[in-house]
Amino acid sequence: MNITTNILNEIEKEIIKSFLKINNFNEDFYGKAFESLEVMNRRMTGVGFYTDLVTNKAFKEERLKSLRWTKAGALLNHNLKVGFLVYVDEFKINCIEGFTYGDTAWPKKITSFEMRILDNNKF
Repeated sequence: MNITTNILNEIEKEIIKSFLKINNFNEDFYGKAFESLEVMNRRMTGVGFYTDLVTNKAFKEERLKSLRWTKAGALLNHNLKVGFLVYVDEFKINCIEGFTYGDTAWPKKITSFEMRILDNNKF
């Protein structure tokens, strides 16, 4: 199932904010309301999602030329642990991946969301 709007949802915004904070970037690096990030496609996998992004805003640091950031997680609906990946290529964020652990289905409705920064990729 593909779901496409060109606006980041609240979970995607929180993931990007966490990524920027951990990597010592101010949220304003991407402008107010993440104006420079555009959602090109959002694909649901059954156990998660991929959100493909396009931006004209590039990081200026060599350490962020290519990166798979894995330190984001969340507790959805008070009991489901999920993880996220942020894909950076050529100094730009180009994808967010969300996933459950194991074969647990991604919830059809999210009623609560608690962002977590993972320590050694563990809750």
